[in-house]
Amino acid sequence: MSRDDLLFAQYDLRQVMEAQQKRMVAEIDALSSDRILREDVGRLAEEFAAKFTLQPPQLDETKITTDHQEVQVDISGDPSRLIHDRSRPFYRAGTQIQFFVPFTGEEDLFKCQPSTYTLNPPRGKVVGRDLVLTYTSLQHDAPATKAEFDRDLGSIKGYLECVVKDVAPHNASLEELATKRIGMRREKLQKDQGLAAEMGFPVRRRGDR
Repeated sequence: MSRDDLLFAQYDLRQVMEAQQKRMVAEIDALSSDRILREDVGRLAEEFAAKFTLQPPQLDETKITTDHQEVQVDISGDPSRLIHDRSRPFYRAGTQIQFFVPFTGEEDLFKCQPSTYTLNPPRGKVVGRDLVLTYTSLQHDAPATKAEFDRDLGSIKGYLECVVKDVAPHNASLEELATKRIGMRREKLQKDQGLAAEMGFPVRRRGDR
């Protein structure tokens, strides 16, 4: 069975957050010495913290919509059906129902496994700014489909709560981490300037080199 629609299963959220911190540090280290020395450390740290803050998805259940279409359903694996040759697909006309759940936040976090998870994660796909849950049936049983959707949505909301808990301390640590890194670079650059001045010769301007 295809696993490309499994949610919260592709990446380890802890590793994603660690990588995010490393990217921020790398960008700070790549800043020009002029910006490090000239700009306010606190303001610069806030800028980097905002850039690398992770925004967990938030579902908007008030704007859920649905769609349906006729599809061909392979029933060759159904043991209750009298099928003589199960080595190949055996199709019957069925109905596909899709639920579109709008969300805000970062869609890639739907791919990340939080520290608390189950061995049977929910399924769905991100299409644009919607999380799409799809159900296929040979029966016109709206209550059963709605109940299955409600169970899956509840599971997704539970996962998102875990994502929020995991991401919160990461986001809270970014400004302090940025402040320390910028401060370290500024201190070194200031010492470099002092070292050059102690030589007793005028320091060349950048444009003179």
